[in-house]
Parts: sequence; structure tokens; C-alpha cells
Amino acid sequence: EPISLSFQENDLQFEFAVLDLRQPFKNRYKVKLEGAENEWRKIGNQAYERYPLLAPGSYTFHVIGANSDGYWNKEGASVSFKITPPFWKAWWFWTLISVSGFGMIVAAYQYRIYQLRQIEHTRKRIADDLHDDIGSKMSSIALMVDVTGKTLGLEGEQQEQFSEISDTARQVVDDLRDAIWLVDAGHDDLAALGVRMKQVTNQILRGQPFHFQKPGTLPTVPLKMEQRRHLFLIYKEMLHNIIRHAQASHVEIQISYTNEQFTIRVDDDGVGFDPSNVRRGRGLTNLHTRARLLNGSLEIDSKPGEGTRQRFTVRMA
Repeated sequence: EPISLSFQENDLQFEFAVLDLRQPFKNRYKVKLEGAENEWRKIGNQAYERYPLLAPGSYTFHVIGANSDGYWNKEGASVSFKITPPFWKAWWFWTLISVSGFGMIVAAYQYRIYQLRQIEHTRKRIADDLHDDIGSKMSSIALMVDVTGKTLGLEGEQQEQFSEISDTARQVVDDLRDAIWLVDAGHDDLAALGVRMKQVTNQILRGQPFHFQKPGTLPTVPLKMEQRRHLFLIYKEMLHNIIRHAQASHVEIQISYTNEQFTIRVDDDGVGFDPSNVRRGRGLTNLHTRARLLNGSLEIDSKPGEGTRQRFTVRMA
């Protein structure tokens, strides 16, 4: 049977002899270590051979000899042995490492999914709480202010103050609705964003003639909450700019998604302005900042008396 050696027993020396003692200095030897070399090797009358630092594997050491008359014993002698690899080089060890590594990756992925679901659950709970608690109370305040103002029969400055309080309360309710929508994890896709953009257009441009055009259904491209927030606020700021400054008689809005590219286009026929002379206020600064954060392209083209064209484009892939 082959001799079994550990990976640490890999410095071997073999000793041998031709049984001819008449003139031993004329004896000759050839050796071959099967598993490490393919050809016989002459070593003269050296009656030993050393193999240091053998790699793990199976070997057979062969030796043949010739006497002083030059006659070779062609059968020779041999010994088989194997050097076992260390456990960290064994196939079962690497199989175990591979299985363990794969298991850790799967476990990490499952834990990440669990965390995301927990975050989504928390976001939904916060949105529900805001809607059911604070939202309903603010709506009640706005309604009570209206009823109180009518009941008291106020006029003049007092009536204006009550109206301002009522308008402020309603504005807070509208802002709260936006916050609820942004927090709610059920709206983390482009299709939900398109629906909300149509809703907020009706609110902001109330009383302002406009045409809103978008595909029947935008694709459900997933969006991170921060992406959705920036896109939504970019669109709202475009509309607010029209209400504050444009004095437009008509607004044309187009939302599109083509070749993984999402585009918002808002045109008005208002008074326009000279982009080279206008002082960039907080609104324009926020527009450019949000566009840069999304790696998008923002273009604002306007001339005095010729309206304004606002265009934002971002690749979603």
C-alpha cells in the first residue's frame, strides 16, 4: 500500500544500493519520481536521492542500478507514497467555504430585504398616522375657522384676518398631503408620480387655463423616495414660477417617458423674462440644485413678451 504522509512530511530522502561489492565505486544508478518527472535521471554512483518540499499528491519513486561490469537491473525497486494536502487545500474545505459564503450572501440579502420591508412598513405607518391624525385635525381647524367667521358676521379687517387663517390652514393641509404622499412607500414608482403630478396641477393651477398631456399610463419604473421627492418638487416649482411671475393666459404641460428618459415640459405664454439679466432667486436656485442631484438636465428658455419654456430631462436607468 502507498505510504501516507502529511503535508508537513514533504522533505524526503531515499537510499538504495546495488548488491555488488567488488568495486562499489563503479556502481551506477538511475532514478525517476513518477508524479513529478517523466524521464529517468542518471545520478552516477550516488546511492541516495533527496526530494525537498514536495507538493501534495501521489508519487512512485523508481530506481535501477548497474554493477561494476555495466549490467543494469531493469526491474529495479520502487516505493509508492502520497502526501496529503492541508485541510485548507482539501476539496471538502473549499466546498464548505463556498457553501458557507453562498449562505452568508443569501442571509445578507434576506436581511436587507427584511430591513427594506421594515422601512416601508414604518413609512406607511407614518403616512397613515399623519393622514388620520394631523391631517384630519388641520382640516377641522380650517372648517371651524370658516364657520366661526360666518357665525360672527365679521367684516372688514377682522374678516380678512379670519380668511387668512383659513387659507393658511388649507395650505398646511395641502403641504401635509404632499408630505404624506412622499413618505408613503406605496408610491415609489414613476406611474404613481405621474398620477400625483396631475393631481397637484389641478390644485396649483386652479383657475388658470392649462392643458396637461402624459401617456395613458407611465411605466412602473421604481424610484427611491429621494428621487421621487426631487422630481415632484421640481415639477411643483415649475408651476409655482408660472403662478408667481408669468401672468400667463394658457399653460401647456407635457410629461413623457421614452427610451428610459423621463421628461417634464412646462410652457406658458406669459410675460417672459431675460435669463441673462434676471436675478436668480431661491426658486430657480432650488430647481438647478435638484436637477444636479438627479444628474438631470434643466433648460429654461424665455424672452420678454414671448413666454417661458421649462424643460427637465433625466435618465431613469
